[in-house]
Amino acid sequence: MARLSICRNGHSAERDGLGRCKECNRQAHQRWLQAHPEKRKERAAYARKWDDENRDRVRVNAKNSRALKRDVVNQTQKEWRADNPEKLRVYLKTYRDKNPELIKNLNKKWIKANPDKVRKMGRLTQAARRACIPKWADRAAIKSIYDNCPPGHQVDHIVPIKGKSVCGLHVEYNLQYLTASQNLKKSNHLVVDGSPA
Repeated sequence: MARLSICRNGHSAERDGLGRCKECNRQAHQRWLQAHPEKRKERAAYARKWDDENRDRVRVNAKNSRALKRDVVNQTQKEWRADNPEKLRVYLKTYRDKNPELIKNLNKKWIKANPDKVRKMGRLTQAARRACIPKWADRAAIKSIYDNCPPGHQVDHIVPIKGKSVCGLHVEYNLQYLTASQNLKKSNHLVVDGSPA
């Protein structure tokens, strides 16, 4: 645990190896940078040049640093994700849109590396479907809809079986054909007037 104490400037901050207040050091460094803008540019240029000339060392240092800070970084990231769900959703959507091939390859690799999980997910989906079929459902009509699915399309539930706000039934009039991208975009939302509810 870091040693906290009040310095002469009133900061309750950690001390460095020589016993100096880290907050005072940080403020002094900021003042120096503002007072010497040309030296700041020189240092930045030197740092960029060194990074370019020593890419392997930079990579190794970054990897070691990440390994040392992994627990702290993971916890910080979890907290940020919990506090910013909307920003995270927008960032992930933008990233997926910019890198469709990368995402497709990553998904293929994950499926290949986790066959047990894929089977389990399939079984859970089938079990959820079976649980949502009422006794009066026309099973032959449902089977016919799946058998006649056009190429490049998937069978989707209009009212999702496991929606966030509603839960539908696995019956013939709750099924529709969507392309794979439309189905992924719709996810488990109920679409009302062209927009997810």
